[in-house]
Amino acid sequence: MPAVRSDYLSLPLDALAGAVERENLGSLHLVLRPEPVWLPDTEKLAAEQRLRDMLQESGLLDRHGRLDAEFLDLLPLLTNASLEYYGWVHDGQRTYGILAAARGLQGVVAIRVDDGIALKPVDRERLADALVAELPDTRAGGGRPLLIRVAELEEAGREDRMPGWDIRDLVNVLQRPVTGTGELYAARRDELNRYHRLEQPLHYADTDWGRYLNYAVGAGSEAEIYLAPGHPSALVEHLLKLEQTLPG
Repeated sequence: MPAVRSDYLSLPLDALAGAVERENLGSLHLVLRPEPVWLPDTEKLAAEQRLRDMLQESGLLDRHGRLDAEFLDLLPLLTNASLEYYGWVHDGQRTYGILAAARGLQGVVAIRVDDGIALKPVDRERLADALVAELPDTRAGGGRPLLIRVAELEEAGREDRMPGWDIRDLVNVLQRPVTGTGELYAARRDELNRYHRLEQPLHYADTDWGRYLNYAVGAGSEAEIYLAPGHPSALVEHLLKLEQTLPG
């Protein structure tokens, strides 16, 4: 993940979740959402003071105790966006979540690492690019794109003869040692606020040969597996392509 620069707003996850609750904006997106914690009434006042202190330390409260207007405008994008690209990434040492979301004319990217959050406004027309930019920086693998039906793989597994080049190339890539992985989704809300998301994510794997993307389309033996070198532009292209399959 790129180092968090000065153009990102960094704050504790509890501060973000508390701000959302304080403004009655619902729940944070799944990628960002903390574990729920029940507090007895005797501890709620102390928790509210801790929240104010965290928001104050992050520079998000004015002298009247009101939330910063620009920060407040971003919160609905983190709870009820109209378009989202998101996922979970493992870089070999830790797992973190990324959300790139838009609503109206605004876009934001949010990265959750452990109990910390980093936020940055982004172009709502380049959400997929913003998501991919937060992935670990790894060279793309070599080779050519492959599209193989599951039925072909099943048939090759039953036969004694040597499988075709496409299947051999697919198996060779899938057998490489893996140092990092990710699964990326697209989702949107339609005009009736119904939520639609990809059932099958776009996966990528970082191997000793480089990064490869893969995903499945369809169901059963007629499903197709797509595998290709994981250039950033290819990840963006296929995320956009998969997002277009969503209803609404």
